[in-house]
Amino acid sequence: MPDTAHTNHITTAFYGLADPNMFYKGIQTAINQVSSQGLFTGDNLFTFGRNLSFLEDAKFMEAFEKHTETVIEKSILWRSYILSWAVKRAMNLPGDFAECAHSLRLRGFRRQRQNFLPVRPVRA
Repeated sequence: MPDTAHTNHITTAFYGLADPNMFYKGIQTAINQVSSQGLFTGDNLFTFGRNLSFLEDAKFMEAFEKHTETVIEKSILWRSYILSWAVKRAMNLPGDFAECAHSLRLRGFRRQRQNFLPVRPVRA
């Protein structure tokens, strides 16, 4: 059986809650009723029984851990991986890549991306 430290990601970073304590009790009740593998909570996402193989991507996780400081930054792990995946694919397409992000929640993404993905030379 895989080590659950590598197959689960659990944070309490959820936004827009009317009653956080009641919500967290509900999430804990749900967690207690499902398989402990492939569990992700945080960033307004609760999912279980999913393939979270990105948690075992050593290069990505090293960059993520190196450049995340706050609970909010750590909670957007799934979103950060999806962005990294999209950027990695876009870098194989012809043309230029421009990164435009305004969210403070994504402030660490540029540093993560720079450590996780190869840098292409800028064309003059």
